[in-house]
Amino acid sequence: MSTAVQTQEQGRQPKRVRLLAGEREADETVNSVLLCNEYLRMGRKRSLKSLAQSLIEQAAAQGKQMSLNGTVKRLEALSSRYSWVKRAEQYEAGQEIARNRSKAQIMSSGMAQTHERVNLLNELVHAVAGALGEKSLYGKRLKMIGFGEAAQTVTEEFFRADEIKAIRGLLKDLAEETGGRIQTHNVNLQGLAGFLSSAAAFHGDGVEEAQVMERTEAEETGQDLP
Repeated sequence: MSTAVQTQEQGRQPKRVRLLAGEREADETVNSVLLCNEYLRMGRKRSLKSLAQSLIEQAAAQGKQMSLNGTVKRLEALSSRYSWVKRAEQYEAGQEIARNRSKAQIMSSGMAQTHERVNLLNELVHAVAGALGEKSLYGKRLKMIGFGEAAQTVTEEFFRADEIKAIRGLLKDLAEETGGRIQTHNVNLQGLAGFLSSAAAFHGDGVEEAQVMERTEAEETGQDLP
């Protein structure tokens, strides 16, 4: 039920009613203000006919009948007398100011700020690099080979390519946030590369390792891979 209808039904007048836009006229009744406020709250698609239909539906729920034409004419008289259209323009302008203020507040706080995102990315880079530094670049996992009774479980070594890719992805994000390709990093990539080269030589072919480092070098220098 609308505030205006509620007030009429209860047979009492609120002591103080604030008009949502514009200045209240000296002869403007509380019910007129409530109807105007309801009109303003309807948004940009507001219309007197829509407001009239809403009031009629609310009255019908209370067992009362109101004609559409009569209700629209009453609202038209109030709208003309108290400049509802002008008030609606002021109301929308105020709503736009409030939205812009809220947007500005959101965009100037938290992760909307570049330095906050860069700080978080830095923390993630160090966390991933630190976790990788506590491990060997090679891990061990169980693998089933063969089928049926001939099947057996063996332990195989694998290169931790996912961790390297994670660091590279974070560094790429950092480069984008700071406006350029990062040439030097606070993580010891050179040390990783050296360790990787020696480890690859020790383990034989080192194909996957070489591909990872080749992609890293090419991206850091801006070169195209063949």
